Amino acid sequence: MMSARATILFLWFFGVICPASCQGYKPLRNWPVFALSFASGSFNGVGDTMQFHYGRSVFRNFENQQYWNPDLSWRNKYWHGQPENGAKFPGSTGPLVFLTDAWHLSKTLSLTSIQIAVPLYEKPRKFKYIVFDLLITKAAFGAGWIFANEILSK
Repeated sequence: MMSARATILFLWFFGVICPASCQGYKPLRNWPVFALSFASGSFNGVGDTMQFHYGRSVFRNFENQQYWNPDLSWRNKYWHGQPENGAKFPGSTGPLVFLTDAWHLSKTLSLTSIQIAVPLYEKPRKFKYIVFDLLITKAAFGAGWIFANEILSK
């Protein structure tokens, strides 16, 4: 819970201090990047919750445990669930692995969110504003991760 408090404190501090010291800084120009960073953190939190807190997560109650439970689902990419049999379908152990289980899907969505955000980023003129953008992006990612982890873990 300390991470959630730290993220909230950072956002509050940034909101109070920046207006006084950041004249000319326009963080809203990059709101899609910050929103995608939040989404990326959320998808990453979903995957981490499945991987490290599955037993206390909402996923343990879902049907089709072969898809949701990482202890079982890692075998979905292989023919008859056995690595020695090779790939279940072309790409199932490579670029299409996200089709085989929820963990790979969540990680793919997390990375794709960041990959979409990169070309959308509008670079400001001053270096300190780039640092501010980085801090907001990291805080948004962290807030998304905390959001997903706390909602999905019981």
